[in-house]
Amino acid sequence: MQSPISKIISSWLVENDRSVRWLSLRVQCSDSFLHHVIKGSREPSAKMLRKIATVIKIPVIDLYIAAGILKDDDLVEYADKKLKIVAKKKEPYEILKNLKSDSSLPGTEGGSTRF
Repeated sequence: MQSPISKIISSWLVENDRSVRWLSLRVQCSDSFLHHVIKGSREPSAKMLRKIATVIKIPVIDLYIAAGILKDDDLVEYADKKLKIVAKKKEPYEILKNLKSDSSLPGTEGGSTRF
């Protein structure tokens, strides 16, 4: 049975009419190693997955998930943390923006105050 990584790589090779040799030259590994990866008898490192993703032009995260390096839950957790950080950084901007549009403040007639 093919692993998810095997399916992704072998499908890409077929769809793009490329050989294992073609890919191995571009990711700088032996075609033997890549054949083993496609058969599912070897697991590529995260670094090798990054090289493969770059060459076949897919998000490296897709390969990391397929390899079990990352899980969907990891991505959700990461995204939640990033959104909270962005929201905190945005607060001062939002406050300033709201102040600019508050026409009840002196000198802000029509919300066109410049800071």
